[in-house]
Amino acid sequence: KLLKSVNLKFPIFFAFAVLAIFIFPLNDVFAATFVDSFYVENEEIGPSGLVFNPTGTKVFVSGPFSDNVNEYPCATGFDVSTCNAAGVSTFDVSGEDTISRGMAFSDDGEKLFVVGSLNENIYEYPCATGFDVSTCNAALVSLFDTSVGGMRAMAFSDDGEKLFVAVGDANDRILEYPCATGFDVSTCNAAGVSSFDVDAARCLTGLSFSNNGEKLFVTSECLPNGTIYEYPCTTGFDVSTCNAVLVSSFDMSGQDTLPQDITFNTDGTKMFVVGNQNDFVNEYDLYIAFDIDSIAPSAADVTTSTSGCYDCIPPKLQQAQIQISSNEKIIANDDDVLY
Repeated sequence: KLLKSVNLKFPIFFAFAVLAIFIFPLNDVFAATFVDSFYVENEEIGPSGLVFNPTGTKVFVSGPFSDNVNEYPCATGFDVSTCNAAGVSTFDVSGEDTISRGMAFSDDGEKLFVVGSLNENIYEYPCATGFDVSTCNAALVSLFDTSVGGMRAMAFSDDGEKLFVAVGDANDRILEYPCATGFDVSTCNAAGVSSFDVDAARCLTGLSFSNNGEKLFVTSECLPNGTIYEYPCTTGFDVSTCNAVLVSSFDMSGQDTLPQDITFNTDGTKMFVVGNQNDFVNEYDLYIAFDIDSIAPSAADVTTSTSGCYDCIPPKLQQAQIQISSNEKIIANDDDVLY
């Protein structure tokens, strides 16, 4: 039975009701939808780090060949088709490390952090203006020595009091370091490190979290090539609670087989991945925020029923939505049961 009764906790106003059931076939493949891409090879032939400013009007790309953090303006927030390579500005980090990988900013953009894979350090640069690399100062750099080889990407918790590093070597894992002061790597503690073995992913290259930290996303450049993985975590920004058994994945090999880093827009409805096979920043739409398995079904995949029959044999539902229309006439109130 699809619907036999509705227990009402609030007034319903209507003259007639229409029950609409949208049926999504079980054999549909729900995944992110590719939208567009932005070419960055002229500035970095091996892009490996990817960040946006909070409004999406700037995208930042780093890599080990130029050893620059490249800043591109975008006319429309989180729309890579509007980003402009001609307007790029750069910040050189080669004085600290010549194999720079991933990067991150503090929440106000006044600190830039870069993964130095050669010297196994996380570098912190102050910036006079938030999210403006032309104002960052390499002379005032500070660092956190991880003494960990194979570092590829980094992220912070929302308060900056946890630092996460993706390690892509024979033991692919996410490392979590506590920091006494938010977004201050000089206060991070290597002795307090915890680790999450990603199992499914191999040759880790990038990582990101959902806003609440309850989902961990990683990119991998080994077989199967071009794969993004999503892990649920019962406690936000605590990798010890992430679950490798419940991992889900998304294949982006149609755009790039060597994804390097991943990020999202502020509400999680767009995903961005930079790859170094084709050297593009790729943009995807997500039907459900921070969920790489779900997209909106096409019109051809939707079946609508307005039948009043609830005793008939039901279809097998993938997802259902109930909508009640009204002309503002009360027919039931409070705890009344509507049949």
